[in-house]
Amino acid sequence: VSTQSTGTAKDDCKTIHGPKIVELNVGGKHFTTSIETLTKYSNSMLATMFSGRHNIARDKKGRYFIDRDGKYFRYVLNFLRDGEAQIPPDEFLRKCVLKEAQFFSLQGVQNGNLSTQEGQVKSRWIALD
Repeated sequence: VSTQSTGTAKDDCKTIHGPKIVELNVGGKHFTTSIETLTKYSNSMLATMFSGRHNIARDKKGRYFIDRDGKYFRYVLNFLRDGEAQIPPDEFLRKCVLKEAQFFSLQGVQNGNLSTQEGQVKSRWIALD
């Protein structure tokens, strides 16, 4: 069961000596990051969600709830943090990560700014239909 926040995401974030900290529940998996990381790419869905203009559903523990698969979201979050996503050389996993990148409107991932764990090789990906 999720609840609605009384304020916007930007208003509700905790400040701990610097960046505002955000706790997320993505498909049952929990993540902690900063508002700066989530809003790094201004045209992304996450930047829109956490811009302060929207109320976002919360879980029972007050974490912002995003109804996506947390297994793949960690790659999205690492891309936001580092500018590239490290993914195993598994074709199914690559497609799932690309699908999440498309959902969150992350152009860098969609345009192939990904690398695999094996050899840190940069790869280009074709958008899924």
